[in-house]
Amino acid sequence: MRCADNSSFEFAFYSKLRQFAGVSDGVAGACRPRAYNDDDGVNVSAAAFCRDDATNASTTGGGGGGGLIQPPYTLVEMYLYTVVIPLICVVGIVGNSINLVVLTIIVRNKPMDRMERSATIGLLALAVSDLFFCCAVIPLAFVDDVVVSDRLTPALLYRAYHPAVISSLITSSTWLTVVMAVSRYLAICHPLKARIIIGMRFAVGSIAVAFLFSILLNVPRFFHLSIACVDNAAAAGAGVRYFQVPGLLQRHGTVDQTYYALYLVVGIVLPLMVLAYSNFFLIRAVRNSRRMRRQFQRRGGGGGGGREEVTGGDQRGRHHGQAVPAPRRRS
Repeated sequence: MRCADNSSFEFAFYSKLRQFAGVSDGVAGACRPRAYNDDDGVNVSAAAFCRDDATNASTTGGGGGGGLIQPPYTLVEMYLYTVVIPLICVVGIVGNSINLVVLTIIVRNKPMDRMERSATIGLLALAVSDLFFCCAVIPLAFVDDVVVSDRLTPALLYRAYHPAVISSLITSSTWLTVVMAVSRYLAICHPLKARIIIGMRFAVGSIAVAFLFSILLNVPRFFHLSIACVDNAAAAGAGVRYFQVPGLLQRHGTVDQTYYALYLVVGIVLPLMVLAYSNFFLIRAVRNSRRMRRQFQRRGGGGGGGREEVTGGDQRGRHHGQAVPAPRRRS
């Protein structure tokens, strides 16, 4: 990675980080939980810098120890990110792994028609997406809030790009659920068309489109944050520093707002409308089917009762119509 020069935005941003923290290389400063903004347009927001390079070397897990700049967390936030979320993710990983094993065995061994196999493949893809989501979220409990480091670490990369990866997996799970809901709607409300449309080709194609669409929709999120480096060894003897900077999406406010408005419509509102439409007509079709079955049962039960009454009446009539034998005379 080529480091930024002294006239670049990245170098100015790094200078404001240090000025905001009120420290110099190797000297810790006081924590200042407020935003900093000045006339040159470089903004440092939503962070509180409490420790810097030399004081945080031990927390990086290595001798090289780059500087960590960490915001203070409340007790509730720490409990949420270190206990609750990892526990939920572990349960999700175990549950989705079991689903993968069971569904794979069913697909291989159980004879199914094309519609049932398509639905099973959809459940299998949904389990894969949810499993990857849990695996992508669980490192949040163990990765430090690295903002500045003396080397390009996996923690720095994760902190910069994990929102885009997690959002892509959430979007894929959402649209896979939509695809399954539409398939159920077609199977119940339009069974003749469903037998023609739904099959293995439909399942594989819809799953591929859902994953590809989710990735493309979240590509701009990879430009929300980026990683830059500066080499200030000549000035302060600190060497190369890697840090997070606002990406191209975050630097252009209008583009940023437009993208998130588009994501709100395509990633949240549109799937919600499709799910609501499919489930509404699906529930209505199921209720109509139950009502027709009850009506058929009532009519069948009434006809049977009538036949029983007629049969019983005939028997009674035949019984009463029999001649009574005359009494014998005594000789």
